[in-house]
Amino acid sequence: MYRLGYTPSQLRMAGLDKTLGMLLIGALVSAALYGVGCLQAWHYYQKFKGDSALLKALVAFVIVIDTCQQALVAACVYTYLVTNFSNIQILDRVVPTLIIEVFFAAFIALAVQLFYCYRFYSVSDSPVAAGILALVIVGAFATEIVFALKAMTTETFAELE
Repeated sequence: MYRLGYTPSQLRMAGLDKTLGMLLIGALVSAALYGVGCLQAWHYYQKFKGDSALLKALVAFVIVIDTCQQALVAACVYTYLVTNFSNIQILDRVVPTLIIEVFFAAFIALAVQLFYCYRFYSVSDSPVAAGILALVIVGAFATEIVFALKAMTTETFAELE
């Protein structure tokens, strides 16, 4: 009898390589990109000391929120891979840290995209185009927040449809 409750063939049949394997790969790629972002922020602060305090604050905000997001991703992966090791029923369950991470991602996207919108306005001097772009950005942010709020009330991935 296996101590974990499932035989190796049952675990293979659950398709762990296509579920938890992809989760692990995604978390590792996310961690690598987080490292690149930290390196870029460090380089920015070293090279562009004369930039405005507002721009420096935006970079700091993005790095702090990205750090929180990365911690949530790690907590999510830990929950699926360690806390619930060999529990194949967890594969259909939504872990709360996964949903909270969506809020952080939405705020990062909003801050960065609105900055790009500002830069677009500065270069093009087209308030109408920049306004339309800003509306699209805010609409995408609202959609992400509504999705995350809906997801907070669900327990399974099937309920997210």
